[in-house]
Amino acid sequence: MWCPPLPKIQPSSYSRGMPGAWLTAKRFFAWTLAYFGAAMVAVWFAPQGPDAVSLIWPAGGIAFAALMVHGLRYWPIIALPLVPLHVWILPTPWLFVPFSIAANVLPVCLAVYLIHRMTRASDPGFRIGTGLQLLGFGVGISILSALIGVTGMWFSGMATPETVPARMAAWAMADLVGMVTVSPALMTLLRLNEFQPLEADVAVKPRRLEFVLWTAAFLAGLLVLWFSGQLQSHFALAVACLPLALIVWAALRFQPVFALVANMVFASGLATVAALGLGGFQAPDTLGETAALTCFLLVVALIPPILTAANYQLRVASHRQLRRARHDAMTRLPNRPAFEIELKKWLSRSTPRGVLLYVDLDQFKIINDSLSHAAGDAFVLGAAGILKSRLGPGQFLARMGGDEFALIIDDTGDVRTFAAGLAESIAALRLPWFEQVMATTASIGAAPFDPASDEFGEVLARADAACQSAKDQGGNQVFWADGGDGGLNEKRNAMRWAVRLTAAMDEDRFRLHCQSIVPLKGQAMRRHFEVLLRLQEAGEGNLLLPGQFVPAAERFNLGPRLDRYVFDRTLRWFEASPNVLDQIERISVNLSAATLMDEGFPDFVRKRLGDSVVRPEQLCFEITETSAVRDLAKAARLIDRMREQGARFALDDFGTGFCSFAYLASLRVDYFKIDGSFVRDMGHSALAQSIVRAIIDIGRVTNTLTVAECVETTALRAKLGSLGVDFAQGYAIDRPRDISEFFSAPPPDAVALVG
Repeated sequence: MWCPPLPKIQPSSYSRGMPGAWLTAKRFFAWTLAYFGAAMVAVWFAPQGPDAVSLIWPAGGIAFAALMVHGLRYWPIIALPLVPLHVWILPTPWLFVPFSIAANVLPVCLAVYLIHRMTRASDPGFRIGTGLQLLGFGVGISILSALIGVTGMWFSGMATPETVPARMAAWAMADLVGMVTVSPALMTLLRLNEFQPLEADVAVKPRRLEFVLWTAAFLAGLLVLWFSGQLQSHFALAVACLPLALIVWAALRFQPVFALVANMVFASGLATVAALGLGGFQAPDTLGETAALTCFLLVVALIPPILTAANYQLRVASHRQLRRARHDAMTRLPNRPAFEIELKKWLSRSTPRGVLLYVDLDQFKIINDSLSHAAGDAFVLGAAGILKSRLGPGQFLARMGGDEFALIIDDTGDVRTFAAGLAESIAALRLPWFEQVMATTASIGAAPFDPASDEFGEVLARADAACQSAKDQGGNQVFWADGGDGGLNEKRNAMRWAVRLTAAMDEDRFRLHCQSIVPLKGQAMRRHFEVLLRLQEAGEGNLLLPGQFVPAAERFNLGPRLDRYVFDRTLRWFEASPNVLDQIERISVNLSAATLMDEGFPDFVRKRLGDSVVRPEQLCFEITETSAVRDLAKAARLIDRMREQGARFALDDFGTGFCSFAYLASLRVDYFKIDGSFVRDMGHSALAQSIVRAIIDIGRVTNTLTVAECVETTALRAKLGSLGVDFAQGYAIDRPRDISEFFSAPPPDAVALVG
């Protein structure tokens, strides 16, 4: 009996409309008739007379299954058929009839009562442990039934004291074989409506050809078993193993209910031919022969259910692991891997056009940082509920991670109104969190796709870029991807750059270039230069300028990683060429705005310099004016910590950021690098000359050195020197060169040309 305790079966769709009393009456009559028919078959198994005991009692299995499913109130289906059976079909003394009824009713009722008290009646599992427990109850039922029944046979004169032990053993074995053979299949069939949804998820789905071949082979095996008796075969056990092997096949490949029903048919048929001495078997004459044959029947009846239950447990475990792998634990929605599988399915079939909606909550970090991550999780759950409530038939929703979701819908109907409704629903969401109320909006990127022409990566990239465009425009809106939208293409290119940058750092494809910074008065004794970055494309070898990849690095928060990479790469070059260090006055390295907010960067520099031959005082970090004033306090703290180590700082692109220079009192920098746009315009713009003079004056007042960028002619170099600029950098001095080439050439002439 490899099936757990069962709840009451829900009516089928055919019977759902029937009155309850009429349905109960029909069911009661059907069970009574089934029990009576099974008892008649058992009588056929015992042709020796009314005092004989059958080899198998299938009616016991029917009674156990009926009471397990429908409850103890169905006990009359056992008692009622026994009366006509003992009166007309197989006449017995009247004194035996109440004992027979008690032997068949009381043990089953007691076992069912104890099972429902001891186990979880609503557990839909199909486990070996539960089956073994029920098998134990079956043994108890058989022994108690035999004790009551054979006692009745003794009182009624149907058995003598000498035959009581043998008849008691035969009675118990017949009951046990009947329950083991019939109950598992019947209980599984009766719970099919409840069992099928889970089974549909995990059952192996064999091809129709396999099913046809199995059925043909199984029927052929039964025919061989029958006709082998006609031919007086001496290989009965070997022939009986043919259908058994096919049932093992069914247990591994087909649904449990199919394997169990096939096992019931085979085991019952085998018991029939064995009891009647057919199929090469010899009918048992003694208690020992009966016991041996019963043990063989029990083994045959038990192996397939055990194997079926074990295989089913493995399927369920695999299904649950797969479900966990493809579903988000918090929202219970499909996760990103499941989304990728679903979108690829949409793109692989000939369906109408679809739309991918990429949903990203706006300013979600504020909720996490100001309230807590638990509050953020609660809001994500609320947003998931909103999106799920608006999901229609055939639509797919997944959580992509964090505060991002994705929906796949058909491009039918008013999809623009649907997408706008999603944004409005999330904007209207209000969730209380202690004394606060959480609320935010969502940016949605919509990417229509055509399965006939679009590919997975392209569709996802368009939706992601469209979502980013919605955020860039303030959020709380839907941005529709259009192949002709230049801004969207630019964002997609930036995303591709982010991927290329990561790969370039992993593959060490950045190249260091250097450009000199020379004094405009006097001769430089040692080199002062800026480290510039070039990206070497994979395979082709072309060098790309920073303007092509730095914006993408800053946009996708790769700046801190890139800065650490450049700093480490620079130190590694000098550690490999320590002989040039004596030539160096200052090494200028650029830092991004995000690195200024990275409180761990000073510790990284300290640790890295501790293992390097480069001295801290040889380093100068260049930061832009606009990045420094984004968070003045953090920038000032980082500068102070780095200066404590001995490093210098330069304020790059000075003059382009703000009209007010009040922030200079908070930033301790050593150089002002005058923005190149002012330097280039000095020849024809009085305003540019005035700004340059003002910066020079500020430098003198604050005791800060000035560096002019983009000095491209000797005349401009001379002009800047006459104005009092301290250093110059540009093509008039030298062009950026690979660091190895830079140090293999003599330093540029630094004598100022004053005209």
